[in-house]
Amino acid sequence: MKTNGVVNGAFETTRLDVPRTEDENVSILWKNIHYKVNDWSSFTNNKKVILHSVSGYFKSGTLNAILGSSGTGKTTLLNILSGSQGCSSGGGRLAANSKIYVQPKWATSYFIAQHVHENLIGELTIRTILQYAFAFKNGSSARRLAASHIAQTMSTLLLPEKLLDQPFCRCSGGEQRRIAIAQELMALTAPNFLFLDEPTTGLDSVSAYETMRCLQQLAKRQHITVISSIHAPNQETLFLFDQLYVLAKSLDGGVCIFTGPPSYIRPFLESNLPTAITDTKSPPIETLIKIACNGNGKLTK
Repeated sequence: MKTNGVVNGAFETTRLDVPRTEDENVSILWKNIHYKVNDWSSFTNNKKVILHSVSGYFKSGTLNAILGSSGTGKTTLLNILSGSQGCSSGGGRLAANSKIYVQPKWATSYFIAQHVHENLIGELTIRTILQYAFAFKNGSSARRLAASHIAQTMSTLLLPEKLLDQPFCRCSGGEQRRIAIAQELMALTAPNFLFLDEPTTGLDSVSAYETMRCLQQLAKRQHITVISSIHAPNQETLFLFDQLYVLAKSLDGGVCIFTGPPSYIRPFLESNLPTAITDTKSPPIETLIKIACNGNGKLTK
């Protein structure tokens, strides 16, 4: 894959010069992401590796998941890809040969933190929250477009119009998550990327599925690359994703042990570790996550 320019330390966007093949839709590609933080646990300034030379890519208009057990570096990778975690910030440092390529060059992105819905004022109605967000993102000159844009966004996120005059605190957990997403989508121009940190945490399986289904529709309809870290989706929710990126713990930090569509997990395990898939009735993703927790970053039971 040819690239136009290389950026050390990532975070500056460079345009991908992708050939006219199936890879033409690649919107973000990362190579050798190696991230260390200061480790003072033993009262010496040692470096702890969080991510160990991970590489991958996602395509435009797709819903993508970064999976793995706790401590594998899911949120760190999400923060690095979104640019919200700099190459030298918070006591951490990104290796000089770590690179990120983004298409288009001047891409826009929104990052939705895990607990952002807890920061919204519960007594405000949904209409008021979204009107304030719309005014902030578009200015007063676009005020006449607010009502139609709010209605369209509510429809895309499967939020009934009757919710608009309801206080935020009286909405269900799943509705609150989707309202927080709607707030970020109030700009008239859709972003190129939407990053979400564990948007289904704390939700029941039905609400989690509904939230991810809305994000799937959003990715397809508005051609947004949606990238979400997620902890333990059920089988139905898992198959909403176009691409999975599974991280595992190793002695040298988080490493990628699988990337591809959900339907590829079973043949991947059958090819690389056949006894694991035949010895259990668990869904393939559960088997893969258990393997990811074995601590050596390798496909062994």
